[in-house]
Amino acid sequence: MKKARWKVFIGIIIFFILSIFIFIKWTDIRLLATSKLESETPISSKDVILGMKGQNVVQKDTIVIPVKENDQIETDPSKTEPIVELDDPDEVSENNDNHEQDTEKSSEKEESIVEINNEEKYVALTFDDGPTPDFTPQILEILKNYDAKATFFMLGVQVKQHPQIVQQVADADHEIGNHTQNHVDLTKISSGEIREELTKSNQQIKEASGDAPSLIRPPFGVYNNNLEQIASENNTSIIMWSVDTRDWERNPSYVVDTVKKKVKSGSIVLMHDTKHTTVEALPEVMNYLKKNGYQFVTVSELLALQTLNGIGPFYGNK
Repeated sequence: MKKARWKVFIGIIIFFILSIFIFIKWTDIRLLATSKLESETPISSKDVILGMKGQNVVQKDTIVIPVKENDQIETDPSKTEPIVELDDPDEVSENNDNHEQDTEKSSEKEESIVEINNEEKYVALTFDDGPTPDFTPQILEILKNYDAKATFFMLGVQVKQHPQIVQQVADADHEIGNHTQNHVDLTKISSGEIREELTKSNQQIKEASGDAPSLIRPPFGVYNNNLEQIASENNTSIIMWSVDTRDWERNPSYVVDTVKKKVKSGSIVLMHDTKHTTVEALPEVMNYLKKNGYQFVTVSELLALQTLNGIGPFYGNK
């Protein structure tokens, strides 16, 4: 009787050990299959590399939303200002006086400036609010004398009035960027109105020059998430500046002194091709930069030299 009990007891123990062994094996097989399945799963389409700065890779979700005719992401209606139409070229200077408060409105977000990592010195000169028949051709001539390339951020209303000057800028291999149609504060209008401002200006620049711009500079240097979303949809970079010459103060000496004090390799310099001050100061600015070993490049060339890509915004209002 005792032998029989021992046999039963030993049988139970053996059965228990075998059960544990089988369970462990089954678990290992299941884990192996799960790991294999996960390794074969494709990366989500939302994991998109947008930009690279040195060794730092920036990842951000990209959401593509179709452009809708009545796309209305409204801002506070009490803060909305009407779009100003500029039919008379003389009205440009009045509109520019508003733009000349750029530095009084800081950018809502600022991008750190990344130094160019090589021995050469580069600078990108930019001119806003044109083209104008009184000043843009003079600026083009000065740039030509120094074999310099620059970037012109143009208003659609000005492009419409002076398409022949736009063509001159393009023929001289300068870069053209979008500065909106009517120079409105983009933070005070709806997403749909932002699209309209940029689309109209883009179309007019393309008609006049043959190419649609790939850069945006928001008026007053202010922007919000709506503009960033639209820029992302259209693969367009938002460009700010690092040196504000304040040429709208109509003081050539101040413009020159500001450049001398603040410029460094990789700077984007803000000026306007709507002011006599700029035309007066520009030769001395160019002479100083050339004597100090700077090479003149467009904004897109500067970003490429710094291995910057994506929509930005690039550079803060500093």
